[in-house]
Amino acid sequence: MFVSMYEFESLPLISDSYPLKFHDCEWTTFSVRCSACNKKIKNENVRGYVDATTAGDGYRTIARIIRYDIDAMAFCDECNLMTTAIYSFHEDMRMTGASPIDGNHTTWTPDRRSRLSIFRKFKSMLGFKVLDSIVRK
Repeated sequence: MFVSMYEFESLPLISDSYPLKFHDCEWTTFSVRCSACNKKIKNENVRGYVDATTAGDGYRTIARIIRYDIDAMAFCDECNLMTTAIYSFHEDMRMTGASPIDGNHTTWTPDRRSRLSIFRKFKSMLGFKVLDSIVRK
């Protein structure tokens, strides 16, 4: 898809939508790497849309967000090329989308080592923030 720089700069910044909050956890960062040079693209050059999908009708049950869909374009200052990033972030902390390596649909899950210990879960239940790659309330 071809987009002019004027159209690109009129899109909202993806970073303005963060953190992506779920019932008991949140995604705090999002970054895109250039598809040509593989360098991380600055946040001010990552633009697009974030849509939330909810479950529950909001009347008999409490509506809650179960997925965020990100449709973004990123401009690399080094290469002067655009990279697309289309991903879904799920409430069970899965991320799905096209792999930047081969373009195949891929599912990424949290690493087992990053799971919270019993003590950290207890602290988390008391309302203390626990800093991991995944932040839980």
